[in-house]
Amino acid sequence: MILQSWSSPDLRGTWWGSSAWGRFEAGLVGPAQVTLLATARGSIIGRPSRWRRGTEGEVLIRDELSRLFTVGERHRRLLARLLIALGLSVVVFAVGTVLIWVFESGQKDGDIKGFGDAAFFTAVQLLTVSSSIKNPLTSVGKIVDVGLEAWAIFVLTAVAGSFATFFTSGD
Repeated sequence: MILQSWSSPDLRGTWWGSSAWGRFEAGLVGPAQVTLLATARGSIIGRPSRWRRGTEGEVLIRDELSRLFTVGERHRRLLARLLIALGLSVVVFAVGTVLIWVFESGQKDGDIKGFGDAAFFTAVQLLTVSSSIKNPLTSVGKIVDVGLEAWAIFVLTAVAGSFATFFTSGD
């Protein structure tokens, strides 16, 4: 079925019938707007213009845009999961930066000279599981490095799983 909007200066026109006229008199429809539903047999049933749907393409686009901008429970769940991953990653970043700075700064033949280098190393390990800075030299630094890499892989897979759940639980 395709719905179309019609307007007429003569509201008592025969093409939309007495039921629509009754709706106009009751104040349910505007004076010049009536939407007609054309059925397969060619008969016409009066409808108020607020029920206008448009062509099939307009209906599809309107419905998809409506679904796109509707926030449901699955959107809130995805946002919560992403915020948890981000918040915990910030904590891991802060702790990892301090540990790398304490144990690796000032080591002979090491690339970490200060707090900024430690923060850079930690951030790069969390984001890319790689670094242009030399690997840690101390045992504690190596353990922290492996922990940062494990955290990065865990968070990446958890976030990917959250998005997969989000997209498969929709329509």
